[in-house]
Amino acid sequence: MIKMKHTKTYSILTGLASILLFCSGSFAAAQNIISQEDLEYRPATSVATALDGLDASLVTRLSSGNPSAEAIATLRGIISIVGNTPLVLVDGVESALERVVPADVESITILKDASAAAIYGARAAAGAILIKTRTGKNFQGSNAEMQASLFTGKASSAHTDNFHVSARGGGDLFNYYLGAHYLGQGSALDSKYGNGRFDNLGMVANFDARITRWMRYSLGVNYHYKERNFPWWQGENAFYQAVDAGADLSPYYSAMEAGSLYQRSKEHGFVFRNALEATLLKEIVAGVSYSINNRFILGQYRSSEVEGVDEGTAPNHYRETRTDFANQEVDAGASWSHRFAEAHKISARIGYDWQDTHYKQIGISVNNLIDPTISAISVGDGHYTVTEPIRKTAQMGLYGRLAYDFKGRYAVNATYRRDASSRYAPDDRWAGSFATAAEWTISEEPFFASLKGVAELFKIRYSYGDIASQIRDAAYPWLVSISTSNPLPWLFDRNGTATYDTFADDTVNGYTWERVTTHDAGFDLAALGGRLTLSGDAFIRKTTDMLVPAALMPGILGAGNAQIGGGEMKSTGYELSLGWSDRAGSGSKPVRYSVNASYSDVTSEITFGPYNAEPRLPIAHGICALRCKAGWDGIDFGAILQGVGSFQNDFRGKSDNGYFRIKSITAGYTFRFPKLDFIRSIRLGAAAENIWSSAPVPLAASAEAIPESILANLILNF
Repeated sequence: MIKMKHTKTYSILTGLASILLFCSGSFAAAQNIISQEDLEYRPATSVATALDGLDASLVTRLSSGNPSAEAIATLRGIISIVGNTPLVLVDGVESALERVVPADVESITILKDASAAAIYGARAAAGAILIKTRTGKNFQGSNAEMQASLFTGKASSAHTDNFHVSARGGGDLFNYYLGAHYLGQGSALDSKYGNGRFDNLGMVANFDARITRWMRYSLGVNYHYKERNFPWWQGENAFYQAVDAGADLSPYYSAMEAGSLYQRSKEHGFVFRNALEATLLKEIVAGVSYSINNRFILGQYRSSEVEGVDEGTAPNHYRETRTDFANQEVDAGASWSHRFAEAHKISARIGYDWQDTHYKQIGISVNNLIDPTISAISVGDGHYTVTEPIRKTAQMGLYGRLAYDFKGRYAVNATYRRDASSRYAPDDRWAGSFATAAEWTISEEPFFASLKGVAELFKIRYSYGDIASQIRDAAYPWLVSISTSNPLPWLFDRNGTATYDTFADDTVNGYTWERVTTHDAGFDLAALGGRLTLSGDAFIRKTTDMLVPAALMPGILGAGNAQIGGGEMKSTGYELSLGWSDRAGSGSKPVRYSVNASYSDVTSEITFGPYNAEPRLPIAHGICALRCKAGWDGIDFGAILQGVGSFQNDFRGKSDNGYFRIKSITAGYTFRFPKLDFIRSIRLGAAAENIWSSAPVPLAASAEAIPESILANLILNF
């Protein structure tokens, strides 16, 4: 996003505190800022789906059609064959896109290049998405917004209710924001069996208080409760195949109605954030924050034999799991800025962060339950299977950033960070990251003065970074694990089968930090009184030390195929964004409109991969997005169009796939009541999501297509 002001204030979030760092000239980095106005009136139930189509370099998908499914995001394509996604911070606390409601969001900042994300180190090697939730306003009284939505669609849901209510207010000494939402979705099976449902209740509370003239305290509390009841679990492929084939589904429905086919889950979670910020010696701002993020999940899974279905596909089985997740974070930092001789400004920041994560799940299952209507471990055949995965990880980082600006024309900055992670062996626990950036604001040069009437802002920028990247899917990947639950295919005694042990893949000698090196060059232009904006970036990214399969080993070895480090991937790409914002007509009620078109293209190729050094797997992605908004005399209209194309050449040959779709359409009318004290406006509107596509739009990890949705909404502003 192009900023017209040449003096910019930006914040590096330390927990809930905003440690302000003032720089003359804008931050020399590739980033995009999405405001609340870009999200409003959209029929999206989470930020995960609302972001898709707002930035051409960002692609978000859900892992399944489940309304509580995990969001999978890629920023500027993939950076590693072992997988790595952008860091998501909500008010400075690591979280997930699917857990954030768009109505509670103030702004979203997308950091794309290494210079922008370097301050977060190894966690942000794939970029970062910083979400700032809404806060209070400095005015007497309060402001409340209420929204009730009716959503009907096909595929994954038959009916949806989405309700959100919020209030905010305050003064110079204290302000607050309170928000609550409810989402209820039915199941596509409701027409035959009305027990499939998803309910999500959440609350957000943000408070900010000025303790003294130089100190502020911030408190944030988030809570959510999710309950999902899906009337099918084991053998779901057979069920969906029967649906597609038009087969008789009565045996399935009979089992569902008997309560012997279902999947249920209940999740409670809360985030508690508090931060203290102090202004010291006029030029120094320091802060510290502490946050807790806890979740508890109860899962129940029941299946039984279905007439006409193979018993191995739908066994008489019951499983129960209890999952505890706990995360603690500490952030501390201080920033300093000083201007001298009017033309020079220097800024510095140092910081420390620490994160500790615990995960534990205990599960027990049993077969051959004596009564299909009872779901309890005690009514099984007595042969229990118990699992108890436990993981604990910790990481910390120290960083420093130094920035210099001359008259708003030339700006440079450099960042260095050291990360430590328990995911690596003691001798390889630390890694360093470095990034630097520079920009030249040509429009501030004296020779540009004659063009100021046409172009108000024109700058060019360059950044370079070498960032350490950690693989976050495993807790102890540097240790060789032994599996002891491999059954032999024959019986030795009446107690069951014998087992044998196997070693996991030998990755101890090859497991190390990946390195992501990025060169980025870009420009920003604003002209014709800010009505025309144009920006572009081109980048080259190289990932080294990726884990790749070594030569195939014979099965008689008793271990899996070894993994070795040294894999390399190279990505090249570019982005363009063109915007126009203006008004048409004269008088007191002109038509205001804006159009923004963006395009992103990325090509990735493994230059050193499995078994040999020949190039492998070239993958190309092209994404275009068009956003339009217009308003006149209370009427508003918005639309988002998106095109996605991809090409892959792998061992099996070439494959092409892509689609063009109408991502979103919104329209509404706002009734305003300037003479009433108790209500300011009422908006009646309608919105549609994914209503047309040239080809099925798949979910991230499923062949199932993203469903259509239609929403009618009512917004009351008090």
